[in-house]
Amino acid sequence: MFRRGAVGDSEAMPPGRPLDHAKNVCAICARAVEGAPLTDEESGRVFHPECVVRRAPEDALVRLLGFLALIAAPTVLVWAG
Repeated sequence: MFRRGAVGDSEAMPPGRPLDHAKNVCAICARAVEGAPLTDEESGRVFHPECVVRRAPEDALVRLLGFLALIAAPTVLVWAG
């Protein structure tokens, strides 16, 4: 069920922490959340704070590239036109 190199977290879930009995499961790494989770109120999904911090630079890069494409695409079309 859990593979190395899977999306989110490449560490296998440690034994003795089955997800069947977990109250909250992280939406990024699919491991049980112990302690205070971060919760998305719209979707109700729960996250480890560490997973959110680890993923933030990737999300910022994707948003920056999307913004640059939004600016560059019309400029290139007008220039080529």
